[in-house]
Amino acid sequence: MPRVATTPVELVRNTAVDAKAGTVMDAIVQASGSEIDVSDINTDKLIIHVKNTHGSAHDVTIKAGDYSRSSLGDYTFEVALTTGEAMVVIETSRFKDSDGKILIDFDAGTTGLIGAYLLP
Repeated sequence: MPRVATTPVELVRNTAVDAKAGTVMDAIVQASGSEIDVSDINTDKLIIHVKNTHGSAHDVTIKAGDYSRSSLGDYTFEVALTTGEAMVVIETSRFKDSDGKILIDFDAGTTGLIGAYLLP
């Protein structure tokens, strides 16, 4: 099953962004995971935002990429149960693969939303 594409929202200094979940976040499909295409992005900083709607806490894993900083490995963080939210700022150079994508996996049972935001 192909990964679900999440398109990052480009944040602009001194400008408000409509950040309602329905406009900038995508449903998590645990079985396939997510991907964020950063091949045409001019920043090395990306915020990944995960909202967990399941009754248990769940782990989210950002997969190591294919370049020099990938030697630091995958990064896994936990999102609290039911209404838990987590945001993490990552450096794209650590997680970007040779196709220009960042791959994200969710442990079994994860439900909720995922969004991505580019820092200026």
